[in-house]
Amino acid sequence: QAEKEKLLAELHQQEKLAGMGRMVAGVAHEIRNPLGIIQSSAELILKKAKADNHPHTRIIEAMYGEAKRLSRTVHEFLDYARPRTPRMDEVDICRIIEQAAVFLERECEDKGIRLERACPEGTTALGDRDLLYRAVYNLLGNAIQAMAHAKDAGKDHGGVIEVAVAPATDETGS
Repeated sequence: QAEKEKLLAELHQQEKLAGMGRMVAGVAHEIRNPLGIIQSSAELILKKAKADNHPHTRIIEAMYGEAKRLSRTVHEFLDYARPRTPRMDEVDICRIIEQAAVFLERECEDKGIRLERACPEGTTALGDRDLLYRAVYNLLGNAIQAMAHAKDAGKDHGGVIEVAVAPATDETGS
């Protein structure tokens, strides 16, 4: 009887958590659209401010960066709230790395970080292109943030992020 009550209590708790998850996912969905407008508007204002050498460029840059970060957080949360089965396609890893690097190029320049890539052409892997792109983008973004924080703390280590891809080997080393 005690075991049954414990299981019922756990089930009730799981139902409450699931309901709360649905509610929070709904709120996140409602935040996404206005946040997208804020982010794109901040990006346009930032481009104009940089072109005009406006004195408030750094503040606008911070606003744009935070809107972008919050947008990523909402996007990741919504993905977590409704997981999907990953595809298993043949994916060009070098192209994914290059696309992520292009989007992060400006941030690297602004922070004095060089992003070096070594990827043999035609290197492929089986996986979900979108999920792999997001993983590479997040890893590079985290590395850029960590290096910027280290630089701010006086622990600058050269400002280079190296991304190298090599073919996998099996357990026999071949």
